[in-house]
Amino acid sequence: FHINEALTLEEIKKALEEGRDPASLLLPVDYPIGDYGRIDLNQAKAKRFVNGNWLKSDRLSIQEGNLKPYYRVYEGDLFLGMGLLDQEKAQLRVHKVFFRQL
Repeated sequence: FHINEALTLEEIKKALEEGRDPASLLLPVDYPIGDYGRIDLNQAKAKRFVNGNWLKSDRLSIQEGNLKPYYRVYEGDLFLGMGLLDQEKAQLRVHKVFFRQL
């Protein structure tokens, strides 16, 4: 994070007075981990992931990143959490879930 990305209290107050959505003033929860690779899941696999099940990695859409073996895991635009890709076992395991309800 950089200080030039921060808003002053006056800027926040003005934005709210103008009717802006408070959520539009916040950075996305996955902003600081953008250097990690990305794995996209369909709804059924996403449900298994958030419930703590491992997934076979040979059936996943994986976009490589700089910080292996951890990956950001999504269903569409919804950030679900972080996964650990075990190449030896060819599976994705849950590292941390941020969103549970699907």
